[in-house]
Amino acid sequence: MPENTPLSIMLESAKGKFVSAFNEVLADTKLPAYLVEGIVLEILADLRNRKNLELMMDYAAMQNKEKKE
Repeated sequence: MPENTPLSIMLESAKGKFVSAFNEVLADTKLPAYLVEGIVLEILADLRNRKNLELMMDYAAMQNKEKKE
């Protein structure tokens, strides 16, 4: 995607890719929804941890920038 692509377009594109990949995995594995739900919850927990780490790194970077100014 071009560098100046609006965030809304990037989000919709990412969502479409996630849904497509998810549907492909469901079709390939033929797992029942009650088992897939646990997998999705684990993935969500991992994603939340990653988000929190990124947020902490952003705060640290912002504080370092303020100290240098």
